[in-house]
Amino acid sequence: MNARRIGAVTAWVLLELTMLCAGANGRADAFDLRQRSDIIELRDGLLTVDVNSLPASLALDLIEHQSGVIIRSTASIDERVTATFRDVPLIEGLMRILKDRSAVFIYSNGGPDEPYLRLVEVHIYSGPTARPDVVTFPRASSPDIREHVGDRAGPSVRSWRGGDDQPDHGASEGAVRDLGRVLAHEEEPLARVRAATALARFGGEDAIARLAVSIATDPDTSVREAAAVGLGRTWSEQAVAPLAQVLLDNQQFFVREAAARALGETWSEDAVGALASALSTDSRPSVRETVAEALGKIGGSKAVDALVVALGDAHSAVRESAAAALGAIGRRDALDALIQTSLTDADSWVRESAERAATKILNLH
Repeated sequence: MNARRIGAVTAWVLLELTMLCAGANGRADAFDLRQRSDIIELRDGLLTVDVNSLPASLALDLIEHQSGVIIRSTASIDERVTATFRDVPLIEGLMRILKDRSAVFIYSNGGPDEPYLRLVEVHIYSGPTARPDVVTFPRASSPDIREHVGDRAGPSVRSWRGGDDQPDHGASEGAVRDLGRVLAHEEEPLARVRAATALARFGGEDAIARLAVSIATDPDTSVREAAAVGLGRTWSEQAVAPLAQVLLDNQQFFVREAAARALGETWSEDAVGALASALSTDSRPSVRETVAEALGKIGGSKAVDALVVALGDAHSAVRESAAAALGAIGRRDALDALIQTSLTDADSWVRESAERAATKILNLH
C-alpha cells in the first residue's frame, strides 16, 4: 500500500511518520524523536544523510517515500543508524545504511518510449548467516555488488552479498516435483506456503505451472497469496496469465493485491490490460493503489493512459499512487494531467504527489 510521500526530513516529520507507522504502541518512541534534527534528503538521485542512532527501518521508510523506490525486507531491521554523508548516489547511500545486509537492486530496462534505466525496487535480506526457508542455495563468493543483465527484455538485477532469493535454474527436476507434491497435497497450509516460496526460487516452466495451479485452486487464501508472490518472483511472461486471472476474479482482496504486485514484478506489457481493468473496476481502494504502483513499474503509453484516468479516482490514496506512478514512468504526455491535479485536487497529499511527479518529468526532459 502506498504511503504518504514526504520531502526534506525534519524532526517533526520524523515524529509524525513514526506515529503513523507504529500506531499507538509507537507513540512513546515517536515522542522521543520530537527533539531530533535528523536529515534524510534525496535530490536528483543523490542522497544526503545526517542521522544519529535513528532506527534503520525508519531511515529506509523515509528514503522509500522520497525516492518512490519500493524497499522490502524479508527480516526485521532492528538496528540503529548513525551516518553522515552528502550527495551520494542512492545505491551507495543505501549500502552504507544496510552495512552487512544482503540486498538486490532491481531496475526497469525501459523500452522504445522509456530509454533510461530506473531503479524500481530494493529487496533486503538477512546477513551472511541467514538461510532461506525450505531449501538452501549457494551464495555468491564475492562481497562486491555485481550486475547481471538477462538476455531477454525485462528487469536488470544488481546483486549483492548473499543471494538467497535468486532463482536456482539449475535445480533438479526431482526437487521441483517434490515441492510440487507438497504444494498440492500437504494438509498444513504453512508447508504449502513454504513450498510455493521455494518453487519461485527454482523458477522454470514446471515450477510456474505448479504455482499457477495453486493460485487458482488452493482452498487456503494464504497459500494463494504465496503462490501469487512466487509467480511474480519468477519474472516470467508465463506468470502473467494466471496472475491476471486471479486479479480479476472474485478473490480475497489481499490475494488480488499480491497478484497486482506480482504482475508489476513481471515487467510485462501483457499485464497492462488486466491491471488497467482492475484499476478502474476493483472495489477495494488498497487493490487499486497496488495496481497503480504495478503500472508505474511496467510503464508504457497504455499504463500512462490508465493512470491518468485514475487521477480522478474517488479515493485520494489511489489518486496519490497514480500520480507517483506517472512520475516514476516519466513520460511527458502525463504532464498536463499531473499539473492540473497538482493545482485542483481536493487532497493536499495528492497535490504534492502530482507536483513532485510533474517536476520529476520536467527534469528528465
